[in-house]
Amino acid sequence: MVSVSALANDSPKGKAWTTVSKLQGEWRGESTGFGQTSQVQHKWEFVLDNNFLRLTTISVTSNAIGQSEKHEDVGYISWSDSERVLRFHQFLSEGFVNTFIVKAAEPPEKGIDFIPEHTEGMPTLSVAMSLRFTPDSSYEMTLAMGKKGSDLKTCQTMKMTKFPE
Repeated sequence: MVSVSALANDSPKGKAWTTVSKLQGEWRGESTGFGQTSQVQHKWEFVLDNNFLRLTTISVTSNAIGQSEKHEDVGYISWSDSERVLRFHQFLSEGFVNTFIVKAAEPPEKGIDFIPEHTEGMPTLSVAMSLRFTPDSSYEMTLAMGKKGSDLKTCQTMKMTKFPE
């Protein structure tokens, strides 16, 4: 596990990584949205010589007749030195890719905003996410979607708790 102090410094890159590095570890929780409830696992880990923070998501939903549906996605947060921003590329099992600019919320200790930049494979779709840390050391992540250029509507909320290591 990479320590926050190893990444944090007064540079823009160091400051940007400070908030997202708090996510390292395995998180489990429940998701509500799209008319169903799912069990969700998030695993955040630094990879490739600590240059990227990878998120691996597995979500399992059971329907009324006991059948399970599995959703998976993997995403990478990276630093763009030329633009001085963090960017998140999310690859979904449904076959499309979301790209977000990652910014700390105001104030930064509140959480992280994933501002939509592009959805590859669904050009008319816009997706945004927000992650808010809660006083009990958990986080709540919301997903909002809509037609590009229109108001986005919250469609899913996840409440995640860090799993002991």
